Amino acid sequence: MSLISRLTASLPFMRRATAPVPQVAVDGRVRRIRKDPEDHRGDGKGRGGKRGNAGVKWSGLRPALETAPELRGRRWPITAHKMVRTDPKLAGYVRILYNSLLAARWVCDPGDATDESARNADYIRRAFGLEGNAARLRSGSFEAELAKMIQFAPVGYRVLEDVYYVGTDNRLWLDEWADIEPESIAEWQRNDAGALVAIVQDQISGAVPQAEPLPRSKALILTLNRSGDNYEGVGMLRPCWFPWRLKQHLLDQAGTGAEKWANPVPAAEFDRKGLQEIYDADEATAIRDETSDALAEYTSDELEYLVMPAGVTLQAFGQGAYDPSGFLSVITHLNQEMATAFTAHFVELGLGDVGSRAVGQVHYNAWRASNVNILDYLGVQVMMQTGARLLEANYYPEGVSLPPDKRPRLRHVGLDVDGLSDALGMIGNLIASGALTADDALEDRIRRTISISPAARRTTADRLGRAEPEAVADGQGGRPTTTPRESR
Repeated sequence: MSLISRLTASLPFMRRATAPVPQVAVDGRVRRIRKDPEDHRGDGKGRGGKRGNAGVKWSGLRPALETAPELRGRRWPITAHKMVRTDPKLAGYVRILYNSLLAARWVCDPGDATDESARNADYIRRAFGLEGNAARLRSGSFEAELAKMIQFAPVGYRVLEDVYYVGTDNRLWLDEWADIEPESIAEWQRNDAGALVAIVQDQISGAVPQAEPLPRSKALILTLNRSGDNYEGVGMLRPCWFPWRLKQHLLDQAGTGAEKWANPVPAAEFDRKGLQEIYDADEATAIRDETSDALAEYTSDELEYLVMPAGVTLQAFGQGAYDPSGFLSVITHLNQEMATAFTAHFVELGLGDVGSRAVGQVHYNAWRASNVNILDYLGVQVMMQTGARLLEANYYPEGVSLPPDKRPRLRHVGLDVDGLSDALGMIGNLIASGALTADDALEDRIRRTISISPAARRTTADRLGRAEPEAVADGQGGRPTTTPRESR
């Protein structure tokens, strides 16, 4: 037996490294994708696995926790989309949420310090186009794919399909996450043990090609506030449904009131006794008819002014009866209720007679923390589902799962609440009291926070003002300057 063969037989990591590339069927090529990780529950009949069940009520092959028809099954995504399309406030809250989530940058960290983890992390960086790598995705960037995923938060869930291809390096790569509209999902297919095995779509008019059941092992499923086996969760728009419906009713009422009462209706008062004293019976009748016709033409914008004969008095009916302030105050309250569901109270500050920077900062930090939690969830799910499947197909033999400590971590940067930024105004007092040390690390951190390039190293005495900073030429002629240069 050769030396390499003996090493391979004796060392487990060598056996793994020299094992053939696992297989899954993709475009006529043969490679392997692992089965659904949720399906490891005894023998599939409840023996050897869990003894209870999730306790979620199902009806019509879907979770049935709602009672209102427009909130159940396929009707809820349709209702949610209508809410965003028809309400400017909700559209603004959702747009602010999306823009914030897409503003984050993503990096990939190895699971541990081993070469195996480093290899796995490097593959994910190349597959998703992170940290300066060119993305192998069809869309060209991970952010473009992320724009599909984040839509799960307002509705509560979203399903995307992994689409693979085999590269020239004979490795399996992700081509895209194919987006699936939630209103097209007809069934969450489960096995006898309660594990999800497939997602079944309705045959939607005009959609091509005709959908086939999507295996769980090929789907990226995202759920907000999932409980048990309720894969549809509870989206941010769900608590907004009643305020939105009441707001629409109030706006309809306000519009109807404006149409009827905003413009006073002219009313003519005929002095019958006076008319009889001035005119004969036929003339009085003609005057009444002409006055009625003139008022009708004035109301329909066919006349610009009216001339009333003697014995006829004009009045305005309903003048001052329409006051929309009551409607508007309730609508403002409903807008604040919907902002609460998105933790976006800071958006409403300044629109009324109450609001301050301190209060706004507290609300803003709470909103950012909520968004950070959503991104944390997305990073974990992408790696637990799609990322793990890709790594196992490329680097691990049949039947071997990706070890948890070798799984890379997707980490977002840029949205965390920065305590240093909040404390910038107190830095001087903290240093003077000895709570902070004016060292190079603190100075570099502050300069990065305010987008100024790093400075030359200085002593503590220099920073505390006991020595003058050295004048630095700006490099473009003119006088030297002691002010910080612009960030590069």
